[in-house]
Amino acid sequence: MVDEDPTVMSLKVPAQQKFLGECSSIGATFDDLRSNSVFLVADAIAYEASGASKILEPILQSSIEDRFSEFDPNPKWSEVIACADAIRKHTPDTVLAVGGGTAIDIAKLANLIAAQPVSPETILECRLDDPNPAPPLIAIPTTAGTGSEATHFSVVYVVILKNTFFSRINIILIKKYILNYKDISY
Repeated sequence: MVDEDPTVMSLKVPAQQKFLGECSSIGATFDDLRSNSVFLVADAIAYEASGASKILEPILQSSIEDRFSEFDPNPKWSEVIACADAIRKHTPDTVLAVGGGTAIDIAKLANLIAAQPVSPETILECRLDDPNPAPPLIAIPTTAGTGSEATHFSVVYVVILKNTFFSRINIILIKKYILNYKDISY
C-alpha cells in the first residue's frame, strides 16, 4: 500500500514498543524475551566513542551471535541487504541496534527482510501482504535528534541505473524496545 506521499511506502505489521530506561535493563529484557542470541548492528565509531561498548559488552558477552557495522552514513539498499543476509544466516532471537539513524534504520529494515520468504525487492515495493514476524529489535541511539529509534519508518537510499532514489519505508515491527541512556548519547 502506498501512502499519499509517493516516497513513503507502508507495510502493515502489528507493533509493540516498550521504552527502557537504563542499559542495565537490557539483561532483564533479554531474559523476558527468552533471548539467548543477539545480532548487533552498530555504528563502530559511535559504539566505542559513546561508551556503549563498555556498558553493553559485559552484559552481552555470551549472547552476541554476530555484528554488522559495514555501512556508511545514510542507509543504502546494498547495506540493508548485506545486513539482512547476515541476520538470516544467524537467526538471532533479538536484534540490537546501537548508533545513529543509519544503524537503527538498517537494523529495522534488515530485521524485517531477514524474516520474510520473499525477495527484498518485494518488501521495497511494499508488496508484502502477510509478513512473518521478525525478531524483537532493541534500539539504542547514541546520537540525539535522529528519532529513528522512535519511528516506524526506515530510510533507505536505492540506486537504480546510476540514479539515487530516497525512500521512506513505513515498517512497523512486531516488538521494538527503545533505550535512551544519557551516558551514551552525544
